[in-house]
Amino acid sequence: MNSKHFSLKKNLILLRRLFSYSRSWPLGHGLHAYWVDPKKIRLMQTGHTGWPFDERGRVLLSEYGNVLPGDWDHQVAPIHETPLYRGIYQRHRLGMKWRDTDLHPSRMEPEHPASSTYSWINKPDPKLHFQKKQKYIDELVDSIRADGFEESKVIRKGIFKDIMFINVDRNGQFIRNLGGLHRLVIAQIFEIKTIPVYVQVIHPETCSKLREILGP
Repeated sequence: MNSKHFSLKKNLILLRRLFSYSRSWPLGHGLHAYWVDPKKIRLMQTGHTGWPFDERGRVLLSEYGNVLPGDWDHQVAPIHETPLYRGIYQRHRLGMKWRDTDLHPSRMEPEHPASSTYSWINKPDPKLHFQKKQKYIDELVDSIRADGFEESKVIRKGIFKDIMFINVDRNGQFIRNLGGLHRLVIAQIFEIKTIPVYVQVIHPETCSKLREILGP
C-alpha cells in the first residue's frame, strides 16, 4: 500500500472513531495534540499479531479513543536499545561516520516489525536505501536542532497532523505506538523540551490520573 492510500485509510478510520469514543474516555473528543517531554516516551509498542495489534505489532488505529484493558501494555521494548537510536546517537553525538554506525546494512540486526528500520535489510538494494535514509536523517536533525517542533511546520494529512500516536500504560508511562520514531529519537538525543503527540489508547488503571500526566 503506498503512502497516499495509507494516509487515506488512516483518515477514514480516524473519522469513524471520532464518533465512537469509549464512554470511559477521560479526554475531550476530537484530535487534540498534547505537548509532552520526549524523554518520557521511553518505550515502543511491540505486540504480537492479532487483536488489538496490527500486522506490525502496533495497537490498531481503529482502537483510537478507547480505554483498553488487558496486558497489551506489557508488550513493549526500550527505544534507546533500538539500532535507530544507537545509530543516530553514534553519528550525531559521537561524530562517527555513517558507515561505522549500527544502522549500516552490514551491522543491522533483525528487529521487531513495529520499528521503523524493520524493512531496511529486506530492501532490494539495502545500501542504496541506507544512503537515502542517512540523508533524510541528517536533514531532519538539522531542521529539529534549528527550529525544534514548531506547530506551524507540522504537516497536516487530512484530518490529522503528521505526529506520533502514543498509548498510556497502567502506570502512566507513554508508549510510542505509531509514527514519528525518527523525530522522537532526535528530540531525545538533543534534549528538545516538548513534542506534539496524539493519545491513541489508555489502560483503565490510569484513567483517573491521565489529565495530570498529560498536563494542559
